[in-house]
Formats: sequence, structure tokens, C-alpha cells
Amino acid sequence: MNAAKKCGLPPTAKEHAVLKARRVLAFVFFAALGAGCGGGSGGSTGASPAAPGGTAITAHFSFTIPPSSSSSNASARRATYISPSSQSLEIDVAYGNSTTVGAELNLSPLPPACTVTDGTTVCELAVVAQASATSFIVTFFDQPNEGGQVLSTATVPVPAAVNGVADVNATLLPVVASIQLTPTPPLVNGQAGSTTLIFTAFDAGGNPLSAGLPFSTPLQLTAASSAITFSPSTITSPTTAVTITYTGAPITNTQVVAQAGPATFTAQLPISNMSGTPTPTPPPTPPPTPTPPPQSVVLGINPDDIGVTVGGPGVPLTVSLSGASGPVLLVATCNAGAQISLSQSSVPAGNTNVTVTAVAPPSSAVVHACTVTGTVGSLTVSAFVDVNQNTVTVNAHGRRAR
Repeated sequence: MNAAKKCGLPPTAKEHAVLKARRVLAFVFFAALGAGCGGGSGGSTGASPAAPGGTAITAHFSFTIPPSSSSSNASARRATYISPSSQSLEIDVAYGNSTTVGAELNLSPLPPACTVTDGTTVCELAVVAQASATSFIVTFFDQPNEGGQVLSTATVPVPAAVNGVADVNATLLPVVASIQLTPTPPLVNGQAGSTTLIFTAFDAGGNPLSAGLPFSTPLQLTAASSAITFSPSTITSPTTAVTITYTGAPITNTQVVAQAGPATFTAQLPISNMSGTPTPTPPPTPPPTPTPPPQSVVLGINPDDIGVTVGGPGVPLTVSLSGASGPVLLVATCNAGAQISLSQSSVPAGNTNVTVTAVAPPSSAVVHACTVTGTVGSLTVSAFVDVNQNTVTVNAHGRRAR
């Protein structure tokens, strides 16, 4: 296990790629054993099977992504940080010392799991995990296909489930990619003194982090010159108050090193010379322009929540697949004795309507009695099915008979 993993730090891009490759091997192994698989609702999603054993639970996640033209501060005020530069996300399921991929989601083009209202994107995902799961790890990236740099992350203990269903509240914390430092009032080279540090941190998309959420990993500041010290030298959030103390010894190197777990980056500390002309502060270095990824494989089931009635007509689901030849394998699973049937168990690429028919209602009141799961390669997507006893009026989401 690498040092970042032991300390609960967000992995670097290289470490994430290695971890992801290991999880893909785990996926193939569990698939060979015929283990049940977890799913994420919406296009461009994928899930590895949960660890075998125990009773599966369905965990619901909801994420609000601000428009790319907005400030990242608006997102942070929602008590969780989701950068407007977010391009993809991943939810992993932890089982002790191992993890499996629970869901993967590209945010462009808009997947079926997401809707846009007034420029704000809201994504609803469901991840299936076994009872032995200990936590969920949520990570947002600045590139599609869980690539590029990490923008924010959270590790959430698995909450208690009711009738096999749990809602997960994840407080995502920002990951710092660069900083800008400004002493106020400025320091003068050769003159001893103390002053306040105006500290601005940026995520990998260049968005300033100025709300009260702590950083996912604290920053440790160290000046190249021994004449400069910081108090405190550890910065835990954008609101940390820092004082700079200068001994007055001449300074030729104004570089400051910021250490965030295994990640290291630098900033220049502006110091005026004796004539009063300040040393210019260079802007944060933008992240490199990535190589465009290959065409993504997009798998979806629409709508992702339907209601069917025993003795009533079947209800269609549209299974869509692009970027791959298929086929998509469909499996129905139910709780509390409910039963449904599918008109097809395998569909080709493109858009295919599959009819869902209610066979038997659940023996007790449960939310989402059944789940229809589609799988192609390493991608998995799910839709919920509520099964009703009688032919009566059902609300828009099919959750309750009236």
C-alpha cells in the first residue's frame, strides 16, 4: 500500500492509474466467480462487483455540479466542494484493505443519470455493495474517464440501510493544485518584520478555493530562505490565518515550497527591494493541456426509475449503447419476494426497448423492490423498478400506490 493510501491522502494521477488497474483485475476475478455486481445509474457509468458474501445494499448518491462559467466558491457554500471544472467522477467501495469500482461517470455528453436546471447539473447515482463494505470513496477529476488531476474527494462510512437502501451524504473536500502568496503589508528585503500572509489556493482547473471547507490534505509551507518563517506553517483551509516573520537577512531566493502529502508545488513570495519596487508575483501555472481521450463507451437505461403493477401492462425501458458493439446483458434482481420479467435478456448496440412486467408484488413495503442491471464489458448501469399490488394510480416516480 502506498504512503498516500495509508494516510488517507488523495492519490496522484499515477497512483490512481495503478490503483484503478488493480481494481480492474479484481473486477475480472469476481466476475469469473459469478459474484453480484454493483451499478451506477446513468450513462458512461461502470461498476465492479462487490465482494462476495452478505446481503447487498443499494446506496444512493446525489451530486450538484455548478456551471463551468461560475465561481467555485458557489459550489463550496453547499457544504461540499464540487469544482465547475469537473469532467468525470468515480465511486469506489472499500472492503477492509481492498476496493472495487462501484460507479464511473463522464459528465459530458450529459449522461441519463444527470439533469440540467438553470445551468446547474444534478446527478443521481446508485451503487450496489455487499454488507461487508466499510466505506465509499468519491473522487472528482478534471478530465473524462477518471483521468487528469483530482479536484475533490471524500471517504464516507457506509450508512445504515433501511430495507436494503441507504442515502449517502458525502462532504467532498477540495484538492489544492497551486497557491499564490501575498504579504500584506509587503516585506522589504533587508528590513526585519512580521506581516500577514494573504493566501489563495487553486484547484487543478484554476478555480480559487476561498470558502470555509478544509483542504483534503493540509499544506506544509517551507521557505527556501531560512530568513523567512511561517506561523503556523501548516495550512488546513483557505481561512487559516498565517503570519510571516522575516529576520532582515538579505534574500535572493523568494521561492516557497508547499507540500500536500505526496504532492509538491512552489510559489514565489513577493518581497520589495530597498527602493520599494516589489518583486512581481507570477500567476499560478495552469495545468498542461491533456491529450483528447478516445471515444467513450456510453451505456444507459432510461428512465432510471419506473413503476409496474401486477396484472397491469408492461412498462418499457430504453437500453442504449454507443461506442461498443455489445451485446448488453440484462438481469433483474428483487427484494422482499417481488418478481418481474424482462422481454429480452440481451440487446445489441443502439437503442432497444425492453418491456418490464410485474409478476409478484413485494411481501412488505420497500422502496425500489427490483433493479434491472445492464452490463457490457466493465460497464454496468441500473434502473429501479417499483412493483405494485393493484392497478391504481401511481405517482410520477412510481414509488407509492394511492
